Amino acid sequence: MDIHSHQKEVEDFLKSQSKENYRLMNSSSTNIDVESGTVDFLYSLCVLRHVALFSVFQSYINEAYRCLKRGGIAQ
Repeated sequence: MDIHSHQKEVEDFLKSQSKENYRLMNSSSTNIDVESGTVDFLYSLCVLRHVALFSVFQSYINEAYRCLKRGGIAQ
């Protein structure tokens, strides 16, 4: 999930690399719009270092955990 406005550029890059097994999402909140326990791999490059409040950081971590399948990975 990206919280920036460059989703089109990211999607174009992934397509240029023949990647198709992803879902890009954009959000302005800590909620991830997927069913609980449905995500195999959740990747965040640098979002969490920009979070100013611990409570918001904790919400992101809790939401990632909620989304992951059993044995899923958040990186």
